Amino acid sequence: MAAGDEALRGWTRIYHARDVSDPDVVISLGLFDGSLEQLRAAQAAMGRSDQVERIAPHVRETLLDGSYEVVEEIAPTRADG
Repeated sequence: MAAGDEALRGWTRIYHARDVSDPDVVISLGLFDGSLEQLRAAQAAMGRSDQVERIAPHVRETLLDGSYEVVEEIAPTRADG
């Protein structure tokens, strides 16, 4: 695993998406498989505080910020299984 890959350990996906009707509205969402303590360590390893500080001049408002626990997952049934 490369040095950059090590910081991604535990992350299953990270998305950055734009609102289709307003490209100035952006959401970043990461899916992490681990404990809250592991999540905090992974965020620190990725330099989350520095990332937030670096983009701050471009942020007009923060609509949502936090860490959330999945309480329900809904997925389609696969035809083959």
